[in-house]
Amino acid sequence: MLPLINNMIPRRNMKLYDKDLARYIILWAKEHNKEDYYFRFREELKKYFENEDIFLLGGGRQALHLIFDSVDFVSGSEIIIPNYYLETLIPLIKSKGLVPVFCDINRENLSLVLQDTLSKINKDTKFVILCHMFGLCQNVEEFVKRVKEKKEDILIIEDCAHAFGSEYNDQKLGTFGDFSLFSFHAIKPLTTLEGGALVVNNKDYRNDIVENYAPYKFPGRVEIIRKIINYYLLLITFESPFLLFLKYALRRRKLRETIKRKYHSFKENHKGQKLSPFLSFLGYHQLRLFERKQKIIFFILEKYKKQLRPEVWNKRFTGHNSKWSYYYFAFLASSDSRNIEKNLASKGIDVGIKDEIMDLCERNENLKNSIDIFERIVQVPLYPTLSEKKIEKVACELNKLI
Repeated sequence: MLPLINNMIPRRNMKLYDKDLARYIILWAKEHNKEDYYFRFREELKKYFENEDIFLLGGGRQALHLIFDSVDFVSGSEIIIPNYYLETLIPLIKSKGLVPVFCDINRENLSLVLQDTLSKINKDTKFVILCHMFGLCQNVEEFVKRVKEKKEDILIIEDCAHAFGSEYNDQKLGTFGDFSLFSFHAIKPLTTLEGGALVVNNKDYRNDIVENYAPYKFPGRVEIIRKIINYYLLLITFESPFLLFLKYALRRRKLRETIKRKYHSFKENHKGQKLSPFLSFLGYHQLRLFERKQKIIFFILEKYKKQLRPEVWNKRFTGHNSKWSYYYFAFLASSDSRNIEKNLASKGIDVGIKDEIMDLCERNENLKNSIDIFERIVQVPLYPTLSEKKIEKVACELNKLI
């Protein structure tokens, strides 16, 4: 029997913080200088990162297009990426004439293994994508230093799609590499429903980025309405028992792969867009409330810690963060996570399907960490609207299963 709607515990938090979308739309309708919010949000982000070179985009992946189109490299140059990553980004990378080289990840923080990365750097290596998975990080300073020592002209791209607000040694992630990309999708720590940003730390490439960004256009009104409708469809899906029907369907790999291909193909068809003034309006207000929201999330995390058995709590992934941010946290189960996912789903608790967010790009015996993590990872809900009763329910089930 399916759980009642009010007992559903989705892994994703699709709600804007403080006000619902309808309220923000009403506030937007009352604004007179609507175009200003694109610039106002950008100015707030410049202050946040203490960097003038921030470019607001229609989606996080557009940052990769902007980087690859602005850096000179020979076709066939290599890019090192984590093996536990978005497989659907590989066609984008290859379309730019780059050859992906897959690297293993750490069991503690899901970040690139430094020694494996160094061993794969050669004369053809042009980029390294350092992904701060689920907002976690390794010793970023040491990683960047060692990689640059191995090859001085290598360019490091920090993938901070999961890591807005996360820090290492009290320095914000996204400020260590040559470039960093952020996603503002509805499920990310800072959301504008959909969108992203590129932060340029290497000033040698600033002028080329500015030139290639200049033709980018704001999406039209119809496109914005479509984004709002899509948001509400996602909200309905992830806040109702329909989520369980969807999860059961998505366990059919062919169907899941078809949906993912269509979704990412749709994303690619909308490149060359700036973040719209309305979505910037949402981002501007969400950023002003961001620290308050994070305090609530840390409070909820402490409640989990009190409810979970120590041996379960200690199986969570941890990083070297001085500050951490994401909308769920993850455990490494003792065995394949499929049965855990199914058992939790039967209780109305969504922990996702292992390749719903990140994929295994390649199966290779030299990439054993990423393969093992892919098979055993469990993602646990963590967002401001989780009630104490729901936290207790999730913790109770995790104590039985992990």
